[in-house]
Order: sequence, then structure tokens, then C-alpha cells
Amino acid sequence: MKIFDLKGILLLLIFLFATTAYSQQYLYIKKKGELPQERIGINQRINFKIKGEDEWINGLLKELKGNAIKVNDRLFYFSNIEAIRTRNSLLKTLGTGLWAGGVFFTSISAVNSVINNERPILSNNQLLLGGGLGIIGLIVDRLSRKTYSKIDGYTFEVINLDE
Repeated sequence: MKIFDLKGILLLLIFLFATTAYSQQYLYIKKKGELPQERIGINQRINFKIKGEDEWINGLLKELKGNAIKVNDRLFYFSNIEAIRTRNSLLKTLGTGLWAGGVFFTSISAVNSVINNERPILSNNQLLLGGGLGIIGLIVDRLSRKTYSKIDGYTFEVINLDE
């Protein structure tokens, strides 16, 4: 009985080659003399703010150069970037789940009361629970964000582990 046939071995070799061929470039966010606070890799989502603009730019990090990043097929130089924002995905998911749970609970309670001809449609306890879940979800979602600004002393540096 064979454990691997020729096709399986070739597939395994192609997979191993593909994982080692992946570029290992990262954008480090750190303060001078300290360890990096964040590490953002190629094809990860990034949010940043350009000097003099109010809108945050959101997109996938496509390429890293010595003094610039390429996001959504546009090149942005570090000298023009004012701040970078990252998110804790676990807290983001928890916040979204709590918010959606509050909306879902309130909606189901309202539909159930309408079907059963109950008055008032939503009781105080249902409103408190649904609203509380929604508000807590929005607060947790807000806490999932961390902003690193040059004003606070953070610098952005490209690290290329392939070199």
C-alpha cells in the first residue's frame, strides 16, 4: 500500500515551492529605539491618512518600496502619510457580532409582537437588551482600532527578509 503516489509528491513539492517563493516584505510601525508595534504584510488590509486630507484611504497593500507603499495600484510615499490605522480582527468580529445580535434580537421581538397583536410592540426590557447589545457592539468595534500617527512619534519602515 502506497502512502504517496507520484502525483501526490509533485503536488507537495509545488506547494512547498510556492510557500517559500512568497515575498517576505513587511511594513513595520514603531517608535525610535523600541520594538515594532505592528507588522503589516503584502496583501493585508491597510488604512492610512494622507497629510492635508480628512478621508482615510483603505485598501490592500500590494507592494513595498524603500520609502513608499503601493495600495490599490497607487503609490504613496511615507513622507505624505500622516497616520496608519490597524484593527484587532478578534475585537472587530466580536463588536460586529454584538451589534448584529442587538439588531437581530430587536427585529425578531418586534415581528413576533406584531404577529401576536401585542401592545406595546417592544417592551422596555427588549429595548434595553437590544439597544445595549448594539451600543456595546459599537463600542467594542471602536476599541478594535489602533491609530499610529507620526505626531505621536511613530515611524514606518519597510523590512525585506528576502535580502
